[in-house]
Amino acid sequence: MSISTDIKQEHFFSPKQKALINIFYTFSQLDSEVKNIVGCYDILPQHFNVLKILKGAHGKPVTPGYILDVMLDKTRDLTRLVDKLVKLGYVKRQVNEENRRSILLTLSKHGLEKTNEIDAKVNAFILSKIHLEDEECEVLSSLLDKLRG
Repeated sequence: MSISTDIKQEHFFSPKQKALINIFYTFSQLDSEVKNIVGCYDILPQHFNVLKILKGAHGKPVTPGYILDVMLDKTRDLTRLVDKLVKLGYVKRQVNEENRRSILLTLSKHGLEKTNEIDAKVNAFILSKIHLEDEECEVLSSLLDKLRG
């Protein structure tokens, strides 16, 4: 389906507007699916992003500042996200012994298991939904990098 057909709009102000609307529309569809997957675990995609960041640290404690630097959605309140993950038993929070005013976060064993479980479902969704060849994905990624400037 084309964006024009999906949103029943024949004319756009410009090809750039059409592309941007297509990006928003496509993101909305994909985001909705990911929300459904992670929602089964009582979390949001932003929680899952935090879990993936902590998994990528390979057991090394990280600061909330580090997580904020690499998060996909920097608009969410990280403190609330972490509080929920701690409450669910997915994340461990400890005082930084080198700087008692800061905290360190690590993924718990339970959190690693859940992250792997969710990751498998998200990856299965990606494989079933993204009907592009690897080379096309690389071109798309390059174009999006260029768009962000």
